[in-house]
Amino acid sequence: MSYITFKDVGYHVQGKYLFQNVNLSLGRNSFKTLVGANGAGKTTFSKMMIGMIKPSEGVILLDQKDVNEYKMYEIGNQVGYLFQNPNVQIFAPTVRGELGFALKYKGVDQAVINAKSEIMIDRFSLRHTLDTPAYHLSQGEKQRLALATILMNDPKYLILDEPTTGLDQKRRQMLAEVLLQIHAEGIGILLISHDHDFIRKMPTEVFTIRSGRIANETGI
Repeated sequence: MSYITFKDVGYHVQGKYLFQNVNLSLGRNSFKTLVGANGAGKTTFSKMMIGMIKPSEGVILLDQKDVNEYKMYEIGNQVGYLFQNPNVQIFAPTVRGELGFALKYKGVDQAVINAKSEIMIDRFSLRHTLDTPAYHLSQGEKQRLALATILMNDPKYLILDEPTTGLDQKRRQMLAEVLLQIHAEGIGILLISHDHDFIRKMPTEVFTIRSGRIANETGI
């Protein structure tokens, strides 16, 4: 069953279409990758999936309901979104504070928050950062922290916008292993990337945005 569905979706700016007549179904446990040239609309496409940008026409359904009928926090409880620039989603002064913020806001017991934080700290190799202010972390550390924070919220689906940006080969391999684990746990993934070497490591179906259309890609 489709978890996220695009029905005749189009988006245009000042009368010029970025894409149009998009019909696409993303399954609850699917692993898809979206590729395309810079400026093709990949990030716009993904932000429409979480209601940050409204389509010019058509409808996007999240779990069979129009995404525009949700409140943003309701979408956030279902879909985790990793921005290309992690600075825009890290705001707590410490790693532990960032990891626990959303759950603390929801009233989750601190012992549960601490236990989940410990798992994420080890899973994403963040223990050496615990005494470092979050704004002093490297790009790769911020990226890992942002993803760990998203997973603290137990999302059903994950969107990652260029997650290998700023990562060296070792960290790319770590990220690949984490994504494989996440997918094995039943979390659906949409990966947006131009990193073809990374994409080839993933058990993913690849789509491309080209000339305002989305189609299956070959040759990745």
